Amino acid sequence: MNTQRTLSIFALFTLAACGGGGGGSNSSPSSATTQTVDTENIVAERDFLFQLEHKISLDLIQSGSDKGVIHIYTQLDAELDDGRLIANPTSHLTSIYPQASPSTDLIVNRNWVALYLQWTPMGNGEEKTFRLKLSPDQSQYLLQF
Repeated sequence: MNTQRTLSIFALFTLAACGGGGGGSNSSPSSATTQTVDTENIVAERDFLFQLEHKISLDLIQSGSDKGVIHIYTQLDAELDDGRLIANPTSHLTSIYPQASPSTDLIVNRNWVALYLQWTPMGNGEEKTFRLKLSPDQSQYLLQF
């Protein structure tokens, strides 16, 4: 019995010394405030569209016979002093082989102001990047290179 009492007292002191708390700071939790928006104040024009997608057709006319690929990007990383454009590689939309598919349809966002078309020849030719300015009213585009 003495051993049981000693173990119980020892266990009690051990638990009391540990604190048994969850740690962390002593500050009280912040109270979140909720703001309700009255939807009767939200007004949209009759012709307002939530749809941001816009279908365009892109025709590619190549002056030379070099084989290559057109990479299409939605963002620009840099415009160099000599006028060269550097497309943002994370904004890659698609790639097109003009010899196999000289015309293609694309779905673009109406908020994009331009597409950046990078011609990459498979031979020894020069790589070039073109800026294709987009207009929400236009759906047909032509790139001659």
